[in-house]
This record gives sequence, C-alpha cells and structure tokens, in this order.
Amino acid sequence: MSYSNQAIIIVPWADIAAANVEAATWDTGGSGDQTFGTVRLSTDGNEPATHTGCCTRATDAMKILIDGATNPSAVYWTGSWAEALLAESLVQIPPDIEGP
Repeated sequence: MSYSNQAIIIVPWADIAAANVEAATWDTGGSGDQTFGTVRLSTDGNEPATHTGCCTRATDAMKILIDGATNPSAVYWTGSWAEALLAESLVQIPPDIEGP
C-alpha cells in the first residue's frame, strides 16, 4: 500500500464531529475519529477557533474518499501547510492559548 499523496484538509470548527466520522472511513488505522479538533485555526491566530485542520498521507483509495467528503471546506493535494493556511486566510492559534 503506497501513501503517495499528501492532503492538507481544512474543516469549519462547527463541523468537527461530522468530519471526524468521515475521517474514520478513510483513516482505518484506529484514530480517524480523532483527526480534527486538535489544531485550532482562526483569521487572526486568536480564540475563538473558526476552523481546524490536518495534514495526512493518503493512498489513492483514501484520496478518492477524501475528495468525496462533504465536510472539508478545503482540501489541498499540493503545497505546504503554510501555503494552505495563507490561501484560506487562516492562522494557527498557538497551543499555549487556552481553548474552550
């Protein structure tokens, strides 16, 4: 099985639960249902978080499932995490800032 694709996936904060259900269908390694929610994003890097995201390696079969997912607001198959955040006008909230 070749994990030849890299996906950067951005999800609205309000859709975390549904996005994690979908992630469990493509990430069958046991933690797909916990994919989204750790990384907190907003337009200015401060709370409240408006989005979350992940970067994952994917097989061709996983790529098809990710492309068909309904909850991501954006999926990038090329570029870096920094480029994806810039394109979405989002900034990562530093982990030392208390979340909700």
